[in-house]
Amino acid sequence: MIEIVEGLRIKLTAIRRHLLLLARPDIAEQSFDGISAVRDAHDEIIPGALCYATGADGPDVAILGGIHMNEMSGVYALLKFHARWLNGVRPKCGNIFVATGQIERALEFIETVIGAENVSPDIWSDFHATRDHFNYNRIPFDILTKKISTDFERHALQIVRHILQPTRGNILDLHNTSVDAAPMVTMFMHHDETPEMIISRINATGVIEDFPIRDFIVWKPGPYNGVESIRSIVDTETGCMPILVENGGGANPASFDAADIHTQVWLKNVIGMKPEDDVAGRQSISIERNYYVETHALYHPDVKPEDYSHLDQETLEEVKKDTFVLIRDWRSANAITGWSDKARQALNRLEQKNYSKNRLDNFRPIKKGALLAIGLNSGLELRSPVDGVVMMVGASTIVVPENRETFANIGIKWN
Repeated sequence: MIEIVEGLRIKLTAIRRHLLLLARPDIAEQSFDGISAVRDAHDEIIPGALCYATGADGPDVAILGGIHMNEMSGVYALLKFHARWLNGVRPKCGNIFVATGQIERALEFIETVIGAENVSPDIWSDFHATRDHFNYNRIPFDILTKKISTDFERHALQIVRHILQPTRGNILDLHNTSVDAAPMVTMFMHHDETPEMIISRINATGVIEDFPIRDFIVWKPGPYNGVESIRSIVDTETGCMPILVENGGGANPASFDAADIHTQVWLKNVIGMKPEDDVAGRQSISIERNYYVETHALYHPDVKPEDYSHLDQETLEEVKKDTFVLIRDWRSANAITGWSDKARQALNRLEQKNYSKNRLDNFRPIKKGALLAIGLNSGLELRSPVDGVVMMVGASTIVVPENRETFANIGIKWN
């Protein structure tokens, strides 16, 4: 249980005001010099997006903040950038596109947090990351060609086509961790790269020069981690790939300040915008060998044989028919309805082992064979295929019928 500090209330109140501004790009366009709404191919305004134009030729860059509605540090960075722009602190050339996620849902989240006496993990879980938002790195590979059927998909497609594609990969995507981890950079390996090679490549670009960060997440190529969909929206020949920054725990006010620092440093590196003095004077470091590499992922219903080599083909086919619930602890799992008799038996075995002491959570070590999930219908148990670190787990313990994407990523840590 984390107590809300006054600094968090103040920041969220300011973020709420900025979200209301982002919700009406047409008003911002009429009110501020150099700021315009972003329009799609039909000249319709894209909600939650703005373009800051210097009027001089230069690179187009994009900053995504609050794409996950319960990760508000990025919106705080957008707010601070907006304030500096109004005060005349601007780059000399180029255009800066900014975008956020579903604003109504984010406002609902902010009201919930501000109105609470303390912030528990349950508040964050209620606004979990598998519903009512999109992360462009996990957009399905065919989103550029599929038939769009919902406002959610339409908004994602608009952001991809009219904000991300023009930047040719000059993208900063700001996020929070669900636990109070240190800020870290996320990058994507090419198919022929080793972890050491990507460390060298990202340091050589200068994009993260002066970043006050040492931890690094590397995602291996493949359909799970979004590299293939990224390749469909950016020009990889430029050598530019999106930079994701996890700014720290979402309930920690320091994560909001970290997002602002990272944004200022990134803008300095890619577009030459001078940061504030206190940021410019920070110690410069390069990313070192302290990082994680994703090696395996669990996604239902697309569990692949290469992810779970301990499952035979017949069992894999059974797995694909089921809905798997990540087992964080026995009590929360037991509260979920719809378990079959076989699954209940598996849960009862967990109760006897006092599984709550072995809670599945982000950035915690995990041993090969440790339990990840139980099939709601079959009672099948999916276990970690390697010794590693739990990189990311589905944030909700609630099974949503229309969304069967329960997931966990397991990574190996290098020091």
